[in-house]
Amino acid sequence: MSCCGESSAGASQQQTAADQLIKKTRRGTDPVVHTADGSIKATEVERLEQKCVLVGNVAVGKSSLVNRYTRGDFLDHYQATIGAAFVPKDVEMDNGKSIKLQIWDTAGEEKYRAMTQFYYRKAAAGLVIFALDDRGSFHDIKKWIEDLREVQPQVVVIVAGNKSDIEPEDRAISMDEVDDFMDEMGVTYFEVSALDGSNVDMMFADVAQQIFDNPDCWSV
Repeated sequence: MSCCGESSAGASQQQTAADQLIKKTRRGTDPVVHTADGSIKATEVERLEQKCVLVGNVAVGKSSLVNRYTRGDFLDHYQATIGAAFVPKDVEMDNGKSIKLQIWDTAGEEKYRAMTQFYYRKAAAGLVIFALDDRGSFHDIKKWIEDLREVQPQVVVIVAGNKSDIEPEDRAISMDEVDDFMDEMGVTYFEVSALDGSNVDMMFADVAQQIFDNPDCWSV
């Protein structure tokens, strides 16, 4: 199990908080939402609580990225995540609004694939992670994105290539290949390093901003 959060036990209780804040009545650029205080426009919402899932092949650094973002450090050794692990993180936006990200780190092993898809439900955003020194993990990105969109058609998808700290000769994927793929899939891309922290905070800040900017992805 990942060291960065709780195990999948009790997952249903942990998810309930994300279901209570926002109820959507119609789609559009500024849909009406229902909160405990009444109905307001999406642009008037000051605080959200939404779910973000990390997906990708085993050993690409999903748990390391969550740990770097939420705890600010890097651990050399992790046990493979079984099912999913959960950790919350409050994000303050530049415009004064805020969002609590419920970050779910899911298992990457094929034998857990059916189980992990359960955690895609009601996800506002999906971070698809591959390792820059692992060509196989790059080739599998498309399947991870398709799985996310099959369960959550409106999900915001961001792709991240981890291990940007490696030497150029150790890269297994060229930038041209990456650019072509991201254009094909229509997704945002970051190169990050869980080891030294490069672009990790920026990536999660972008996740939070894209969730706020896309009310259709908010959980119902």
